[in-house]
Amino acid sequence: MQKKWDLAARRTRGLGKFRARSSPRRGGGGDLRSRLWQALVCHPATLAPVGWCLRARLAWSQDGALKLDYRLRAPRRALSIPPPAVPSRQDGLWWHSCCEAFIGVPGETGYREFNFSPSGEWAVYAFADYRAPLPLSPVVGEDTAPGIKCERRRHEWRLLARIPSDLLPTRQPGQALSLGLTAVVEDKGGSLTYWALGHPCPRPDFHHPGGRALTLSQGALIPPARP
Repeated sequence: MQKKWDLAARRTRGLGKFRARSSPRRGGGGDLRSRLWQALVCHPATLAPVGWCLRARLAWSQDGALKLDYRLRAPRRALSIPPPAVPSRQDGLWWHSCCEAFIGVPGETGYREFNFSPSGEWAVYAFADYRAPLPLSPVVGEDTAPGIKCERRRHEWRLLARIPSDLLPTRQPGQALSLGLTAVVEDKGGSLTYWALGHPCPRPDFHHPGGRALTLSQGALIPPARP
């Protein structure tokens, strides 16, 4: 019996660490970045294991680029993460672990979809309305392509993404953006879970305008309404 208890303790030792640190730290002060942590929830149709935690935050860079920071806490061996690849534009990244952002302008039907793979690959799509795609625009040079950096620790996977200002939806000076932060997470068995700020549909649908629940201006963020 003692051996069984020892084995159980070893299996859950790391789990306790990432569960204990799963809640975002609440920082005070005037730093905008410290207040922009947003919890992503898993769609109830694709429930993740108990204890998994995914959150993201946003910040503006001095040159007008939008920076995103995604952090997932889960047992390392439970995840399937794409290996590093040559950074380039690729379709179908959502078939595996991938962070995403859907960005529009409040009151407008058009929006853009951004995919960021831990491999370093990325994709950008433009839509005139709900799932109404527009022709793909060329992205030339490192300065106009999204930047991605992925870090892995024992029980945390972190993805940093940078969206240059030229790729953001066109808007008037001072006009805000509406955002939906999402992610697809693949486990070792090949099953996918779908994460977002909220899920307005019975099935996962990141394109639904109800998912773009954040409003972000150059100096403030209006969080989504909580039930």
